[in-house]
Amino acid sequence: MARGTPDNQGPVKAPAYLQGNGASDTRDMQTERTTSMHLPPTGNVEDIDRTDLSDMNVMQDNDATRDHAAELAFNEQILMVTVAESNDPGAEPVVQVGVNGVNQFFPRGVPVKCRRKYVESLARAKPQTITTSDPQSMNGSGDQYRVQRRSALLYPFSVNYDPAGIKGAEWLQKILMQG
Repeated sequence: MARGTPDNQGPVKAPAYLQGNGASDTRDMQTERTTSMHLPPTGNVEDIDRTDLSDMNVMQDNDATRDHAAELAFNEQILMVTVAESNDPGAEPVVQVGVNGVNQFFPRGVPVKCRRKYVESLARAKPQTITTSDPQSMNGSGDQYRVQRRSALLYPFSVNYDPAGIKGAEWLQKILMQG
């Protein structure tokens, strides 16, 4: 029996993608499409009437795509960043971060022009340390352990120039405050 057809065991339920629960199954969706066009035996390719393409929207113009495009453009802005030097003799002299398989290198103490997406990688490079305290060692008598989580930047840095100004500073603060 085909999916979505009644089997005399109650009412037919709407496919999952129409129920609004976020689930989708392509087996329940219309996926077949048949188009045809006629090609003359001679002539210019530019003169062919492509009515089969008339109902295709390659990029829809709506708020979601405009917001996404604006976010992508924002992440491609070029900033000037300096990764702080370290007193640790074992610290890497050149910090490397990557986004989607593309690496960016930051020599410590040297201003570097880079795209905002790499600054986000620097800002998210925060190892976490978790410590627990024994209830007996804490002030007071309780039977609960105290679990403390700390995170700090692995590579402290400063933004020397940001073309977005205040918006860029607010963006960076938001990224830094995330876990």
